[in-house]
Order: sequence, then structure tokens, then C-alpha cells
Amino acid sequence: MGKPTHKSIFVQTRVVGGVVATKNDFPWLVSLNKPLYGRYVHYCGGAIIHDYYILTAAHCSDNFIGRENELMVRVGAYDLSDDGDGYVVRVAKIIVHERWDRENNLNDIALYKTDVPIKYMINERTGRYQINSICLPRADHEMPDEALIAGWGQTSKDSYTSQVIQKLVVPLYPTDQCRLNYQNIGDITQNMVCFGGQGGRDSCMGDSGGPLIEAVGNRAYIIGIVSYGVACAESSFPTVYTKVSRYVDWIHQKIQS
Repeated sequence: MGKPTHKSIFVQTRVVGGVVATKNDFPWLVSLNKPLYGRYVHYCGGAIIHDYYILTAAHCSDNFIGRENELMVRVGAYDLSDDGDGYVVRVAKIIVHERWDRENNLNDIALYKTDVPIKYMINERTGRYQINSICLPRADHEMPDEALIAGWGQTSKDSYTSQVIQKLVVPLYPTDQCRLNYQNIGDITQNMVCFGGQGGRDSCMGDSGGPLIEAVGNRAYIIGIVSYGVACAESSFPTVYTKVSRYVDWIHQKIQS
């Protein structure tokens, strides 16, 4: 069987083979919500990086430029089936990278500005942050051997979407091999990084825009953004992430302006 064509690429969105996270493990993780049949539903993930800003993927913004006020950001939530878990703020502005290329998945990064500042909160029962921001990496950041992904996703390829946060440790995938595997689909550029490639354990259709996380001491850093992949948790096709360190200057520029 030959390599999949570009048309078989799907936007990565759910965690396959993960385990249930503990409440407040990921206080920066947010659920982006869009209207559907009279109610709001989860459609992408994102991460709080500032009082007013969510970092996510550019492809999550397709069809919503100029319609930002239709979107909601649900912050502090763990169980999406519980309407009282966390709270929602509206999106005031979407800032997509100027060189975002949907056809080739280049520069797949965006900022969502909220209409009011996000309130950081500590869970009184656990003493842990329920809502907080995640750190940005340095521009010269080097990728670790493994990292963490989290989102509201499937526990297996054939299961339904989980209503609670799933988490999974994924290994760094060799760039040369990733580039070779994707050669008939698209370029793996220096602005991308591949993690996963463990059959049955990876991100899959559901939490696009969600963070790839590195823990250093008591701090967490967003080092990647879930961008795209092929099939679902296939060993030959790891998930491709936008490499955040390549865009730190762009992020700071947009926030400051």
C-alpha cells in the first residue's frame, strides 16, 4: 500500500490510549466552544498564556474570522458534561499567523483574545490552581525526549469522546524519520516537531489546538500545539505539532500590540 495522499490528512483532536487526569492537573487547558443546533459544543483545545490570550492552532479558526463573538472559551473545566464546572468567556478577537497556509499546514498557530480578563482561581478544597496560565518556552528551547498531551478525548480508537480530561506521555519522534514518512503528504519544516508514533497511543480526531507540555520542576511549558496527522494513532505517522519556540517573538509582539 502506498503512502496516504494529502487528502487523507485529518486534523488531530483527541487523545487515544490515555488515562484519566486528576482534576486541576491542567489549569491552563481550555475548551473552545462553537454553536451547534442551539447549544455550544467543544471543537478545539487551547492553553491560557496571558490574562486575555489563549494559544491554539490556526486551523481552529477556519470559518470564524469575522464571527469571533459566536465563540466561547470554557476555562477551569474538567468534566464537560457538568455545566457548572469552570466558566465561559467570549472571544473578542482571533489573531491568525499572517503566513498560515491551510493547504500545507504551515504556521498553524493563532491567538484568541477574550472579551474580559481570565480570572486565575485556586480550588479551595485541593489548594491547587483550577485556572492558571502555562509558561512559554525560550526561543532556543530544545525538545525533551518525551512530553505530555492532554485533552477531552477517546481512551481508545474505537471509543466515544471522554467528557473528562485525558492525559498521555508521548515520546519525541526522530525528525528525519518523520519527514521521510510524511514525504508524500507535506513538508515537516523546522517550525514543526513530531511526537508519538506509538501504535494505539497518541492524539487523534478531537483536540486540535491543544498543548504539548513539558514539565520542568514545578513549572509547565507549552512546547507544541496539536496540528495534524494521518489516520489515528498509527505507528508510522506520529502527530505533527507546531513548535512554539519558533513563534515566541510573534506571540509577544501580538500580545503587546
